[in-house]
Amino acid sequence: MQLLVLCFIIVPTLAYLVGAWLIGPYQGVFGLFGYVGSIYRDALRAEPSAWILLLSPLMIIAIWQIVLRRNKAE
Repeated sequence: MQLLVLCFIIVPTLAYLVGAWLIGPYQGVFGLFGYVGSIYRDALRAEPSAWILLLSPLMIIAIWQIVLRRNKAE
């Protein structure tokens, strides 16, 4: 449950905040909610970029597990 919250709520929120800090305010309507809504809409359309963003914490965990298992085997 924590990973789902991380993937689908915290990551898009952090992406919005970091983007606003580095690039400037989001130009779409409704600010944060419009940004997150566009990510979810793109995910429903099977856009790879949206899924990569949403699943990035899971990918990082999977990569760490692979690296740790590989280092244990050596």
